Amino acid sequence: MRKFTLFLLSMFCILGAAVAQDNSDGTFKLESSLPNSKDAVTSVDYIQLVFSKDVEVTLPEGGIEVVNNDTKEVHKLVSRNEYAPANYVVLNFEYKQNDKGDMEPNVIKKEGSYSYTIPAGVIRSVDGEEFPETTFSFTVSNPFKLVYSNPSSDVPVSSVNFIQLEFSKEVTVELPAAPIIIKHKESSDEFEVVNGNAYGKNAIFYLQKVTESTKEEDIVTAITAIGTYTYTIPAGVIKSIEGEEFPEQTFTFTISEPFEIVNVTPDENGTNKLDKIQITFSQEIEKIDMPASGLVIVDLYWMPVTNIKKEVTLSDDNKTVTFELEAPITTPGNYNLDLYNGIFVSKGGMQNQYTTLTFKVIDYTPSFSTNLKDGDRVEEINNLEITFQNVKEVKLVDANAVVAYLPGDGESVGTAKLANNVITVTFDQEMSEEGVYTFYIPEGMFTMDGVPNEAREFSVTLYKFRIIPLEIVSVTPEEGTVAQLDKIIIEFNQDVTLSMDENWQQISREISLKCGDKEYILTYNSDSNIGHKLEYLVNANWTGYEYESTPIVEEGTYILDLSDIIVDHAAEDYMDEWGYPSKKWHEKSKRCEGTVKWIIGIGDTSIGNVEVENGKQVIYDLTGRRIENLSGTGIYIVNGKKVIIK
Repeated sequence: MRKFTLFLLSMFCILGAAVAQDNSDGTFKLESSLPNSKDAVTSVDYIQLVFSKDVEVTLPEGGIEVVNNDTKEVHKLVSRNEYAPANYVVLNFEYKQNDKGDMEPNVIKKEGSYSYTIPAGVIRSVDGEEFPETTFSFTVSNPFKLVYSNPSSDVPVSSVNFIQLEFSKEVTVELPAAPIIIKHKESSDEFEVVNGNAYGKNAIFYLQKVTESTKEEDIVTAITAIGTYTYTIPAGVIKSIEGEEFPEQTFTFTISEPFEIVNVTPDENGTNKLDKIQITFSQEIEKIDMPASGLVIVDLYWMPVTNIKKEVTLSDDNKTVTFELEAPITTPGNYNLDLYNGIFVSKGGMQNQYTTLTFKVIDYTPSFSTNLKDGDRVEEINNLEITFQNVKEVKLVDANAVVAYLPGDGESVGTAKLANNVITVTFDQEMSEEGVYTFYIPEGMFTMDGVPNEAREFSVTLYKFRIIPLEIVSVTPEEGTVAQLDKIIIEFNQDVTLSMDENWQQISREISLKCGDKEYILTYNSDSNIGHKLEYLVNANWTGYEYESTPIVEEGTYILDLSDIIVDHAAEDYMDEWGYPSKKWHEKSKRCEGTVKWIIGIGDTSIGNVEVENGKQVIYDLTGRRIENLSGTGIYIVNGKKVIIK
């Protein structure tokens, strides 16, 4: 049995041209279909038909029905994948809405036999030959079975803290009344399963040693004694979520001496050149199985640097393996090597466990660094400190050589002191004015193991961090009389985001708009958030792609309490430790303040004492602006009375 996935499509796309060219007799015919009637599959997410010639497809209105012959459930094929080769017909199912309101592809997973019919004329060759009406069938079968156990009977382990059984379907677990006992075949030791939980497709069992003692410190929850163990899971303890029982089954596993890494060279002290790696294990190595893709050294950001040569060397005692790098690494930094489980197998049958080894490449050249870095943006400047790497002896030659150039035209001379191989420079002026400060360390100010330093110049920016209070700049529509309410935009004086609760859900994703005893829900529209604005939609409905609001046009006074909105907000820009612009977030879960009131067309308006001029109509719109004529739909004040134009 095999799973029908998009991986198959990529394979057949590569072979598509060859299939078409193999049509030696020139007839228009079907070459293959997937899924087919011969092989059962576990799921189906598209239909694929391969023809002997390039084809054109015209799907019937409403699509093509794929029917479960047992339940009569219908799935519809509604579109063709245009990226498939020209002689392929890849048909996609219609999308469906999941529990979260998101649209996702329809996938057939339910077991049973299925059939579908391609009507005549739906598929034609490019030269006009018609593919006749044809009915196809396939079977979906997903039996409930065990796919993995840990520990297993195949590979010895050094200890067991819990038992994991993975199945082909999601499961439930219910321990039986009689305890499940894990027995040591070579002794009388027994462990009892004391807890069993289901995690998706996994059944996890926890255990403790059976003892006569009631002392907590005597309870053992890990099996470490060498030997073979056996246990039986009774029928019905594990069931699929569809109610299928896992039958009674007996399992065995073996505890052997630990097969562990005991030494790695180079060690944590680092090296100036990484060209080979030696790994020593606690047991003799029986087998080395390098992965086909090879082993790769990566940098701190997990980007590949160089490969490990596939040829490895084993020591005389068969415990130490030596890897050689294809290209030596001399650039200072930290590097990682992933050792996958099963590369090494001990004579006792144990496999190495997955681990990541870290190596440090160090530049041993004498050098110095400063606590202030070129391009830094800092909130205060105090003393300048000069520290050293790979230097045994530092001597201060000129204590008054460092100069700081201040914002504008000023400068400050520093006085240096040497203590514990660190030079501290104190300046004769306070550096409190905001701006750019440039520091100059001249050549020969000090020596490192007798070698004079090179000159160095660098600049930093002093920027005093200011907290800016959060304020609402505007609310749209403006407070007052409006024709309708469909969306409300709240603009702040700085970037904001909705605060999260302890479950990382937005607290103010929905807020209330009140009109007397009525309450309307406003939904946050994240698609329209541009940093300093929040947009809420009235009576929002999810269309499958976006939220759409249903405007309120009913007369009344509508009040929005802004304190229902809780946000996080930032203050001034600054440069982070990697030199990227960022913001200092200075307040979390800030509750907004105030209320906003809107009026939708209530009888009496603010336009009063309207006099009729010579019998003519006097017309105002809802903003209080006088107009000459009624134009378009809306609410108007005509001779002092409200008029609604629909």
